[in-house]
Amino acid sequence: MKGYLLTQLNYQCFGCEACAQACPTNAITMQADDEKFRYPVVDHDKCINCNRCHKVCPYETLPPMQEKEQVAYGGYHKDADVLSESTSGGAFSAIVEGWCDKNYVIFGACTNGTSVKHSFIDDKRQLSKFRQSKYLQSEIGDSYIYVKRFLKEGKKVVFSGTPCQVAGLKTFLGSADQENLLTVEVICEGVPTPHYVNCLNSYITKKYGDGLQEINYRYKNLKKKKDSAVGKWDFEVMQLKLKNGRTLKKDRWFNPFWSIWLKHLMSRPSCYECPFATKERVADVSLGDLWGVHLYCPE
Repeated sequence: MKGYLLTQLNYQCFGCEACAQACPTNAITMQADDEKFRYPVVDHDKCINCNRCHKVCPYETLPPMQEKEQVAYGGYHKDADVLSESTSGGAFSAIVEGWCDKNYVIFGACTNGTSVKHSFIDDKRQLSKFRQSKYLQSEIGDSYIYVKRFLKEGKKVVFSGTPCQVAGLKTFLGSADQENLLTVEVICEGVPTPHYVNCLNSYITKKYGDGLQEINYRYKNLKKKKDSAVGKWDFEVMQLKLKNGRTLKKDRWFNPFWSIWLKHLMSRPSCYECPFATKERVADVSLGDLWGVHLYCPE
């Protein structure tokens, strides 16, 4: 790596990329370590010591968190098509439909082969690209910069991501007018290392003669009855689509990914010291699954 790490301890960096986007001289680039987690690296020759990177770092400047006036809701989307494409009830789609009336932009994470990247759309009819769960930390790219630009232009903006990514956006925006910004975070259990996907891809390529094109972490065996979609992810949790068109299914209980990740053995180091895993939240809306809700609310 050319340059030096912005943070000396890896648990101090969430990988939100706010520092890289805030740097006025592009002295900071995100580079992967041995586990393929991305960290900010500073180029000595370009750095002007403006300290902007430290000012927008959510580890160093934790944005305000809210606990008061919290309200919880449970439910699922009534549109069968939306529900069938979603893996957690389709709540995000419902929120977007209610918030975005006109002159809006929606930010979210979408899969690009075996990687995950943030992007934006300006048409709710394209929401399907943000659906389904991604068990990788997305590359933010220039998303914060675009959010700030769109807000300045008077557009309504919805930004979804992990709690640390939302925190990175908040610190990046600083005192900018955020009246037209709605932030939506997913309740996160830690982001697993991309190195696992790389190893899986190598294994699949060697065994089946071609690499991965797409990973469906929460495969749903759907059957439609009239106007409702029946099906939820359970045993055949992971579906692998290969570039040669072949499809593989990995049983939930015999899938190394779930056994390793659920034991918290391959999360990003900062996830073990996460300051956002509390009742206080940074985002306006927090989304999570309601598995086991029948045990506490039988009705």
